[in-house]
Amino acid sequence: MDPSVAHSRAPGTVMTMANSQLQSADPLVQSLLSDHAFVAAVQGQQMRTAAIAAVTVFRAQMAHLPFSSPGMTCPSLAAAGARLPQLKTREDPDGVLCRQISRQASSKSRDREQSIVGERMIVRSGNKRGGSSMANIEVVVLALEMGGWAHCRRCDTGAVVKLPQKWLAPLAGGMTGTPRKGSNRKRSLDQMGSPFAAQDVQALTSEDPNRDVHDALHRIRKEILDLEEYIPWNAVSRNWKNRRATWRKSVRASEAVTDLATRLRDLLGALLWDRTWKTAHGGRIWEHETEECCRGHAEVDQLANLWDNIVREVRRWIQERDVPPQPITANVSPDQTARLAMAGLEEAVLKGEEGLRQVPLDAITNCSIRSLKTVKEYYLEEARSLKAALEKLQNKAVHGGPNVEGADDGHQLLAEMELRKKRPRLEDEVFGQCDDTSSETELSDC
Repeated sequence: MDPSVAHSRAPGTVMTMANSQLQSADPLVQSLLSDHAFVAAVQGQQMRTAAIAAVTVFRAQMAHLPFSSPGMTCPSLAAAGARLPQLKTREDPDGVLCRQISRQASSKSRDREQSIVGERMIVRSGNKRGGSSMANIEVVVLALEMGGWAHCRRCDTGAVVKLPQKWLAPLAGGMTGTPRKGSNRKRSLDQMGSPFAAQDVQALTSEDPNRDVHDALHRIRKEILDLEEYIPWNAVSRNWKNRRATWRKSVRASEAVTDLATRLRDLLGALLWDRTWKTAHGGRIWEHETEECCRGHAEVDQLANLWDNIVREVRRWIQERDVPPQPITANVSPDQTARLAMAGLEEAVLKGEEGLRQVPLDAITNCSIRSLKTVKEYYLEEARSLKAALEKLQNKAVHGGPNVEGADDGHQLLAEMELRKKRPRLEDEVFGQCDDTSSETELSDC
C-alpha cells in the first residue's frame, strides 16, 4: 500500500479497517474496541490519551484473572499467574500450601541430621584434631547437640565421646538398592543382617543415661572455674600465675572423670593452706579419693560428692584465713608474743621459701610496735650468740683446744647457722618500720 494513500484517508476509514483486521475473540481486544475513550483518542490521533485509556482497560481486565484475585493463592505467585493464566490453580485462602512448602524446605537439613541418631557411623581418618586415636573407629550416635556436635558410644570400649558431626561418615556407602555390576557400593546392614542388637532410637534420645553424666561434669567444670576465680592470689603458690591459663583451658576441655579429677588435684596442690588445718578437716581423705578418681577407679557420682565436700571446706578456709587478727590482751606480754613469732619462723624455715613468704608475722604480733621490737631484739641476740660461738669454735680449731660445749665438732653449730641463713631479712622487711629514733616509740599499735 502506498503511504501517501494511507495518509490521505480519513480517521474513520482507518478505524474501520482496524476493526475489520483485529476482529478477534480475545477479551482484551474486545475491551479496547468497546472502550469509548480509547476509540476517541485513536480517532483524534491523541497517542498519550490512547495509551492511558489502554492501561486502564488492562488493569480492569487483570483484576478478573484467576491468579490475581485476593486469597486464592500465595501472594508471591501473583505475577506468575498474570503471565500464565492457563495454569490450573488450587484454592488456598490462607496460604497454607505455600507455608508448608517453605517449612519442608527449611526442615530438610534437620531431618537429615535426625536420621543419623541411633545409626552406626565411622570416624573419618582425615580430621586434624582427632589424630589417629579416633580414626576408623565405629560409633553409635546417641544424641545431637546444637553447634554440630554429636554424643556417640564407641563400639570397641563402650565409652561415650563427644565428636563433631562432620567427622562422622556412614559405615557403608550406598545403603539402599542392590549393588550394580562393577560398582563399589556395599550391601546395607538391612540386607546383610546387623551383628549387633537393635537399639531403641526413642529411648536413646529421650531417656539417655549418659545425659546425667554430661550434666554432672558440666556442673563440676563450671564450679571449679568459679572457685579458682574466688581464691585470692596470696593463697596459691607463686608459679600458679604461669600455669593458670593452661589449667583453665584444660578444665574446659575435660570430658571424662579422670581428666577433671586431675585438674582438681592440680588446683588443690597449688593451695598454700596449713597442714594442721587441712588434716583436721579431712584433707587426707580428699587426697586419697582424688587419686582414686584420677586413676579411673571412681564414677561421676563419687567425683561429684568429693567436689561438694572440697568446695565447702576450701571456701571455709579462705573465709577463716581472711578474718583480721584479734587484738593482743593485757595478759599476753611482748616477750610471749616474740617467742610465738620466733616459733612461727622456725616452723616456716622447715617448709622452705614458700613457707617463709606466708609467715603471718603481722597477725601474730598484731602490728604492735613493742612486740615487733621484742622480736627484733630476740633475733639480734641470737645472731650475736651464734657469731660469738662461731668465733670461739674457729679459735679452738686453730689452737687445738677442746670443742665448744654442745657443738659436736662444729657440725651442729654449722647446721644451725645454715638454718639461720634461710630466714627472711627481718631488719629490712619487717623491722624497718620500727627503727624510730624518737622517744615516742612506745606506741601500742600501728
